[in-house]
This record gives sequence, structure tokens and C-alpha cells, in this order.
Amino acid sequence: MWHELRCLGGRVREPRHYANAQAVCDEMARRARHNVETLVEHLIEQGFNFHTNDCEQQAVVPFAPATASAVSLVEWLEDHIGPVPMTVAAWVRLVGDVWLVGTHSGWPESAQADPLVIEIEGSRYPAASMIANYADQYQQWREGHVDGTE
Repeated sequence: MWHELRCLGGRVREPRHYANAQAVCDEMARRARHNVETLVEHLIEQGFNFHTNDCEQQAVVPFAPATASAVSLVEWLEDHIGPVPMTVAAWVRLVGDVWLVGTHSGWPESAQADPLVIEIEGSRYPAASMIANYADQYQQWREGHVDGTE
């Protein structure tokens, strides 16, 4: 099914394809969420320490499920910036934020691992407004492109 969707390109958003395409993306996100939850559970059982990616290595929650505001974030992005890839929108709405940075005392190579970090909704940062963050970043990007500096 992925191959067929990819072959459609931008036509995937046409009404005759959209519902099926979104269903495929939503299923991908549901499976990904299950896999993230399982992985986090097993890593915790093994003694893995999730922490910030700095010298302080402060403990962090590795998975923050999508919140009720995820849908409005996707809608805002679509309204203000443009179409969000359907897989990304599904991830934001159905999975949430993932921060798999950390180490394990018995796994010396874990300090050099390539961690998985996907923080689009910002659900790990409840006091922050991701819409304000994206609006600011988008404005900075536009200014950089208008004056030709980027």
C-alpha cells in the first residue's frame, strides 16, 4: 500500500484517495506507538536511564503520549504553513513525543548510540506553546528567505 500511496504523489490528498491514505498513515502511527511503548518498557526493565543529552544528564520521561491539543496543532500548521505530511500528522495526533536519549551502565556503547527523538507536539513541555514556537520559527525562516540571507 505504501508504494501505491507514494506513486500518487500530491494526488494522495485528492478526495478519492485521502481517506484510504489517512487510514494507512493512522495505522502506521498506531503500530509505531505500540512499538515505542514496548521499547520504552523493555529498556526501563533492563535498567536503561533516559536523560537529557548534555553533561548534566537529568532524568527525562522518554515517551509523552499525544494530547488533546495535538489535533489543533496539526490544524494550525496546515492553516498557517501548509500541508503537513500525512505520516507526520498521524504521528502527532496518535503517537506523541519520543525522547530515547540515554545510557545504560552495562552497555558502554550506549553513550555513542544514535537516539530516536521526535518532539513535534511538545507534550513533554506542557508550559510551552508549540504553536507560538512554530510561529516564531516560521517567521524567522520567512525573514531569512525574504532578505536572501539563507
